[in-house]
Parts: sequence; C-alpha cells; structure tokens
Amino acid sequence: MEKVVLGVDFEKQLDKRPIDRETDEIEEELEREIERLKTRGLKPSLLEARIDELTKRTASRVAIKYQTFHNARLNIAKHNIGHFYAHLYQAIFGGKLLRKFKTEKEPYQNGNSGEEEQRNFHPDHIRFIEGRKIFSEVKAVSHKNSKPFCGSTQLENYCHDLLRDAFETMFSPELEYAFFRYRHRTDGEKRTASLANWELKRKLSSDTRDLLIVPANALFLMFLSSNGNWINQENNKGPDEEFYWKIYGSLISRMHIEQNPLVDIAGNLEHGVEFARELCLQDIDVERSVSPGNIYCCGRRVIPFHVTRYYNKTGKWLENFKKNHGKILVEHLGVRDLYQEFKVPF
Repeated sequence: MEKVVLGVDFEKQLDKRPIDRETDEIEEELEREIERLKTRGLKPSLLEARIDELTKRTASRVAIKYQTFHNARLNIAKHNIGHFYAHLYQAIFGGKLLRKFKTEKEPYQNGNSGEEEQRNFHPDHIRFIEGRKIFSEVKAVSHKNSKPFCGSTQLENYCHDLLRDAFETMFSPELEYAFFRYRHRTDGEKRTASLANWELKRKLSSDTRDLLIVPANALFLMFLSSNGNWINQENNKGPDEEFYWKIYGSLISRMHIEQNPLVDIAGNLEHGVEFARELCLQDIDVERSVSPGNIYCCGRRVIPFHVTRYYNKTGKWLENFKKNHGKILVEHLGVRDLYQEFKVPF
C-alpha cells in the first residue's frame, strides 16, 4: 500500500513573549503610581483604598490582555484543526480541497445584473464520481465537547447548488457532512490552544477517534433532533447573527453504534413519521469500516479509526427533494430556499 503523507501547513501560533512584556509594563506602571500616591500625604485609610483600587484595575487589565491572547491562540488552533481534518478527509476519499483555512471564501453573486444579493459559498471539499459532483463539509470536535456547530447560511448555499445541478444537469449531485471526533485532553496534558503546531499534528494523528459521514437527508434529521442558537462568530452579538445547529454528541455516538437508527430517531419528532417519508430515510443504508493505515503526518502514522458512512441506495431522495425542497427547507428547517428565490446561480 502506497504511503500517503499529509502536507498540512498550519497557521503560525502566536508568541507569548510580547504579551508578557506588555503585562510587565502594566505592572511596572502600577508600582510607579503607588509610589506617587505615597508622596501625596494621604490618610492611611484613603491611601490603602486607592492602592487597592489601582491593584484591582491593574489585575483586570492584565487578565484582559491574557484572555485576548489565549482567545486568539484558540482561534488559530481551531483553524489548524479544521485544516488537518480537511486534509485527512482528502487523503481517505481523494478529491480536491477548495480552501486552506475557514477564513478563505469564494464569492458568488445572485443574478446577472451584479446588483443583487452576494453570498459566500465555500465548500471544504469536492470530488466527482462517475460525473456526479459530491460536496463535503468537514467538521471536527473533541470527543468530550462534541457538539459540532453547523451554520444555516452554508446549508442554504449547499442546497441551492445541489438543486440547481439536479434540475439543470444530467448528473445528480450529492452533499455530505463529515464529523471527525478526537480525544480530549486529560489531566496534566496541555490545552489545545497551548500546543505547538508539531504537537497538535501529533496529537491529532494519534487521538482521532472516529468519523461519521451523512448525506443531506440524514443531516436534516440530525438538525431537527438537536438544538441551536443565533450566533455571531466575531463577538456573539450584533446584527450579523446566524443560526447554528449544535448536534448532540450522544446523537453522533448513537449513529456510530446502532445499525441504522434514523427511522427511530424521526419517530420521536413531531410529525416524525411523515418527515421520515419526506426524507426517504428508509432508503438510507450504512457501512462501517476503518480508516486506511498508510496515512502519515510529521513522520507519524495516523492511527486508524472507525468510519461510519450513511448513504442513499437509490436516487429517490433527490427526486423527492426536487419536488418538496420548499417544504423541507422553509417549513421544517426554517431556512431560505435560495433555488426557489433566485432561480439563477448566485
């Protein structure tokens, strides 16, 4: 078996030394201010109160500096983890990665006039099988905190492109979401945001636990079986909020363990039986395997992990989605049906 090497170029992590110098300067400023207060002849009680106030204010400034630094490191680590697993997905299934980091986007535009709505459509991965286009969105979370966030805007874009191809080409497109889970740190281990890039690559190479792949109809069911929130990824508030589904880790585990729980899961929802028919869940099958043992990163073999893949045995789902996409997207999922709105590529 030919060796496959992951050529993963991580974003450089932040250096802690500049932050330490800045906080040292803040604390030195506090000491100078205290010395100035002592020369002003204040009453002991007032002097003590002023020093206490300055000390608390300085501690708050230092804490904010370090928190900002750690948040920035955490965001870089998240980008790098997503980048690693996009490459790992490509190593297993082939195809092409469409962007390096989450922040790189490909602009699309609605209509021919160039004056209407603009949206950012940026799939993680694309491959072609017998002329069919297969989009893949790759998510990764630690096993302990396994609630992958899935944005509604990206789903709207995927469904628009899927429906457009389904109506306008002879090849039926597909959409898959891939959920990787990796082992969470244990006591005594560094936090993910504190790891050097080589340490993070080695951790992910040895601590990947499993991969779940689901087609669009199974994904819709997972969304309806989970909760969600309106979130702004920059600051969690403001006018640019987007709805994100947070898929339960227990649901992912159940889909790994049970033979095919989709119809049972739908049965627990309001109008679940009807929705199961609309999603053609009875036409979904599942296959379980282990990832290839020939994938390497940083000179270390990626330890094989369990792979569970759900797939549609026939084209019934796509034909039903073409007929009922408005009802499924707007009424059930509460998202926009861009194909119906635009009728042209955006």
